[in-house]
Amino acid sequence: MAQFNVPSGPSIKVITLENFLGVDFTSITPSVYRASNLINLVNNNGFLETRPGFNVIGNEFGTKAYCDVLTNGVNVRWTAIRAGKQGNLCSIQLINPNKPNQKLKMTEANGEVIYYLATNNNGNIITTIQDILNMPNHYIVGTCETPNNVAVGKPQYFLQNGADARINGIWNIDRDEDEIFIVHVKNKLYKLDTNFLNPVDMGITVADTITQYSSVILDNKLAVFDGSRAFWYGKSGGEWGIHYLDESGYVPTTSINRKPDGTGASSYEDANILNPYRENSFVADGTSGVYYVADSFDDEAPTARILNEDGTTSVLEIQSWNRNTGAITFKNIPPKFAVTGRDSVFIRYKVTTNDSNTGENIKEYINKCTIATTYGYNSNNTRLFISGNPMYSNVDWFSAEKDITYFPAENYTRIGFQPIINYLKLNDGTLAIQKKITDSDYAIYYRDSAIYNASEVFPIASGSRAVGCISKYANANLLNDPLTLTETGVYGVAGSSYGEKFVNERSYFIKNKLLAEPNLENAVAIVHHSKYYLAINNHVYVADGRYKSKVAEANASNYQYEWYYWEDVPVRIWFTYNDELYFATESGDICKFNDTVLNYNMPMKQLFDTAFLDLGSIVQSKTVRRVTVITRPYEDSEYTLSYITNEDEQDIINKQTPMGSFPATLQEKEKIKKVMYVKFRLYNESEKPMNFFKIGIEYIFSGRYRGD
Repeated sequence: MAQFNVPSGPSIKVITLENFLGVDFTSITPSVYRASNLINLVNNNGFLETRPGFNVIGNEFGTKAYCDVLTNGVNVRWTAIRAGKQGNLCSIQLINPNKPNQKLKMTEANGEVIYYLATNNNGNIITTIQDILNMPNHYIVGTCETPNNVAVGKPQYFLQNGADARINGIWNIDRDEDEIFIVHVKNKLYKLDTNFLNPVDMGITVADTITQYSSVILDNKLAVFDGSRAFWYGKSGGEWGIHYLDESGYVPTTSINRKPDGTGASSYEDANILNPYRENSFVADGTSGVYYVADSFDDEAPTARILNEDGTTSVLEIQSWNRNTGAITFKNIPPKFAVTGRDSVFIRYKVTTNDSNTGENIKEYINKCTIATTYGYNSNNTRLFISGNPMYSNVDWFSAEKDITYFPAENYTRIGFQPIINYLKLNDGTLAIQKKITDSDYAIYYRDSAIYNASEVFPIASGSRAVGCISKYANANLLNDPLTLTETGVYGVAGSSYGEKFVNERSYFIKNKLLAEPNLENAVAIVHHSKYYLAINNHVYVADGRYKSKVAEANASNYQYEWYYWEDVPVRIWFTYNDELYFATESGDICKFNDTVLNYNMPMKQLFDTAFLDLGSIVQSKTVRRVTVITRPYEDSEYTLSYITNEDEQDIINKQTPMGSFPATLQEKEKIKKVMYVKFRLYNESEKPMNFFKIGIEYIFSGRYRGD
């Protein structure tokens, strides 16, 4: 009897994608663990899910757009939900469908809200204004005194008069009995409560520029350098308030142990750049009525005090003075003090110093700075270091120890030739002074600390020309890795115990997309909960410090972070409060991230594309037979599953997974025939989140691939 062999079916193969990392916008063929495109997702301990949404909290500084619609003799005022110029892009239409028995319907997209009014069986409108007001939407709200009138269809109306009020800085201040926020809005300062409500104008005018990153807190004082007139907020004379630095500067004693004739003196403190007043102290001899201060001085009456034996001081009356010779004549001869050699006469006088190049008062050295940090001996945060004065862009100044009101005249350093862009404190205790890349200067210098002649000094060493800095606002320290934004991406600058410095690329996976962003010099960054958030043009690039990998193609790098890309996050400045992440906007909103997936109550786009999958062969064609997606338990989820080949994109299924105690599994039969490469896409733009942690693909080989 003849024997026949029944041919076996094709071998079924399965590939499982799991342990997802971040996105790779740079590699031609990303790892299967990374997305080739990813929008508005984060890694939550091994699975990908929709990033947190956000909404406005507290006071809205921008103005909401509105329009008045007269319908059937009744006025309805429509007001944008969002303040700012964005509200002007909203519009509304009331449309009569001119068909009988229509139900009231609404559509909305890109700020346009259209109501299709309901009709009866005769085609007459039966929708009342109240019916329209009762339908919630994402863009506008309406008010009307008599909402029961029947509505009438009208042409399109555009909302108008929305105005931005950009927020430049926000600072939390802990006071004696309470805490407040100070908010810099355009060119004003406001005080807010801890709910970001009840704004109070603080009564001073400041420059309309970002100050969040040119401010420091030292010695319980907030110092802000806006490039116009530096100010500080803190307690003075028992009262909390705003003070200009150049009105509250420390008055130094420049000379001590001075004899009445001006001889025998010892220099003591440097003059203060911020304050034209200075003081000399004298040893009274009991016979001299004329005392000579160290300088000629302004034509303003000097003042004098005398030390009493009980340790108090009294006013010493001056009869006359000569501002050119420095002679001060007292009405009565100051008596000799009981303790021999002790200073007992103190004369205060004013010396205004102007810059020889600009003719401006030297206090403008400090007032015009826009870059600030803290640094000190052994890298302690004990002094202010500031720069950014456009007239002296390669110079920085530093304050006295723990005193923001005293900038000694000699405390400055001229560093190279090109402008200083930013400071970055390194993990070896040095302070990096950063510049853009040029042919005429180093891109980075390093400041250290030492003791010389019993004084703290801060020597400078030149670094490299390899990597520059392009933003004043994007430096932040991620898990002891100081990060900076450069012309070629995000880099980490590391010191070491033996003095060598290393500059390492950290943004390989997203650098192609990041570097295509316009105006990168305006990018702003913050570190929060082991992540570095870099915002520019309503986009956010997120480096997750928990996940690192070695990439052979990356330039001079020991590791790379995993990155995630977000859209529609209008960050002007970042800040944190009570260990939570906030941002403020160009339009005047203070926003807080929350546990929804809505931005301003509107659904966000979420997208994940797998890498190009060759499914184990670059010569055989493949036919995909089944796709499995597994989502996490305990959460609702929604997504659309699609596949992408070199020919087209096809939706497979829209899937909602209800909350349950087990992972939810989608298994969808779908034949994708004879492909070389295939991508799978998960997409969502609903009010539910998207999450997943495994994708399984069942396929067979289907012959030799014949080419494209």
